[in-house]
Amino acid sequence: MCPKEDPTITENPLNEEPQSTPKMNSGILKAISVLLALSLYVTMGLNDNFWTPFLTNELSKLGVPRLFIGVILASSTISGFFCAALFMLVHHDKRKTRELLFVSGSFTVGVACFVFGQLPKVTSGYYLIGLSILTRLVIGFGSNLLWCSGVPLLISLFPNWTGRLCSWVSLAMAFGFILGAPLGSALFKVGGYDFPFTVVGSLQIFLPMFCYLVFARLSKPADQSNKSPVMISRQDSPKLLTPGLFLLDPDVLCLCLAAISTAAPVGFLAVSFSHHLKDFHEINSVQAGSYFLPFTISRAIAAFMSGYFTDKGYGGISFCIFGCCANVVGFFCFGVLPYIPWENKLLCSEVLLGLIGISSTTAFVPLIPLIRKLMTRKGFTNLEVVDRYAAIMYTLCFGFGNILGTSLLGGFAVDKIGFYNSCIVEASICAATGLLGSVCLAKNELLFKFRRSDELVLESVSSSSSSSSSFEHNDSI
Repeated sequence: MCPKEDPTITENPLNEEPQSTPKMNSGILKAISVLLALSLYVTMGLNDNFWTPFLTNELSKLGVPRLFIGVILASSTISGFFCAALFMLVHHDKRKTRELLFVSGSFTVGVACFVFGQLPKVTSGYYLIGLSILTRLVIGFGSNLLWCSGVPLLISLFPNWTGRLCSWVSLAMAFGFILGAPLGSALFKVGGYDFPFTVVGSLQIFLPMFCYLVFARLSKPADQSNKSPVMISRQDSPKLLTPGLFLLDPDVLCLCLAAISTAAPVGFLAVSFSHHLKDFHEINSVQAGSYFLPFTISRAIAAFMSGYFTDKGYGGISFCIFGCCANVVGFFCFGVLPYIPWENKLLCSEVLLGLIGISSTTAFVPLIPLIRKLMTRKGFTNLEVVDRYAAIMYTLCFGFGNILGTSLLGGFAVDKIGFYNSCIVEASICAATGLLGSVCLAKNELLFKFRRSDELVLESVSSSSSSSSSFEHNDSI
């Protein structure tokens, strides 16, 4: 029996347990929609990695300077900042809007990816560079459109599974990474430069269509079921979290600086490792794909393990120890590798590549749950807003990390001081920012074990007196 309407009571938008009659059908549709959404993240991982074995070498053959190659690859992250800023300012809490933005992002990336592969056939020189940058800008906008709308959308379907959903998304992207480099090498061998872009682009064009059809079936019952009987008092309504308060929060900034430094290896290795293999080990573009496997496989394993540790309450340890510290150790050892008297330096490089792959994932899987916990402890308990801002900050951190990796480290630093010294620079940056992030987590008692932040769901209350203490109770969960 529904409680009588009270003018001092308002519905709690955070509880989204389905109350509709066809629970079974709704549950099946939700499961299918999550699987299809994760398939889009797989193609997103493919798009980030399939070109790494051959693109830099092929662009060099076309006369594109290495510095401009870094700019071309980094341009996708630059447009991502504008997309993230747009999401930060525009209110888009309706699920239908999120669904449309989500599938539109993947479709946009697919079209731009297809066009990018055809550019050398129709242009050259500075026109090729300019159009490549423009196309990568579109790819970056679409990728961030997919990410910023997708994670909050999935969390709204399963609000109590935040840690696991972040782990599944990272695992899906890592699976795409695993497939990316070998698939790119194989397709390049079969059909040349443009063929890999055609195949991956086509996947990203057609998969979102099926995904949107399932979301459309899910929307109607979900919209009817989102009305929750859970009530909270207006006088205890959550504090308003604005973009300014969120972006300028010192704890969030410290955490994100550390995340940026652990994201840099993805872009850095994408633009420099194939050159390193060719210059130091005489490995060509066709063979290079298999040598990226330790990095991509370790990312997949780390995504699963980090999600498990985060669910168990060890998100801070995953972020600091397996993320920042492992990144420092991996790149420092890479930097001093020429001075170590080991004969098989290629094997050592592959082992270190696996360690760096672990660090670049384990610092990101717990990022959204950690930000969620930080904000709720400060009284910002509107989790829909917190989740949206946290997903956007995740995107910004990954984008800044890619710029740091592709342009500054993989482009400028490698040209000026070489690959190995650039690894030492990355280790130093991560050591400094990782220390800041660790201090932030320790200050907020999140460095060591804490209970899962995704259990922070407002309890049902039957009167305004009991709801007045609900937020204090939830912060102790």
